[in-house]
Amino acid sequence: MGIAAALVFANLGSAYGTAKSGVGIVSVAVLKPDLLFRSIIPVVMAGVLGMYGMIIAILMKQNSKYQSSTAVRPVNNSKSTIDERVCFSSGQDFISGRWH
Repeated sequence: MGIAAALVFANLGSAYGTAKSGVGIVSVAVLKPDLLFRSIIPVVMAGVLGMYGMIIAILMKQNSKYQSSTAVRPVNNSKSTIDERVCFSSGQDFISGRWH
């Protein structure tokens, strides 16, 4: 569920950025036509944001070679350190309220 949310929000951000950049391109084309090609850079960056979200979702979906069923885990914590880092980097700890 967290992977799907990360992918959806990355693509929503990319779509929003592309829309706002498109409005800016039209404005620049009307006011200063000589700067038209320079204003395409934000559109490319917004597209990169969508690809970045897809890459992160793929990386989070794959099993880590560092996770092991025989790993020694602390008594007070049911998750391994790698699991905690993945949850922290994806924002799941903040969303689910598990941040200590």
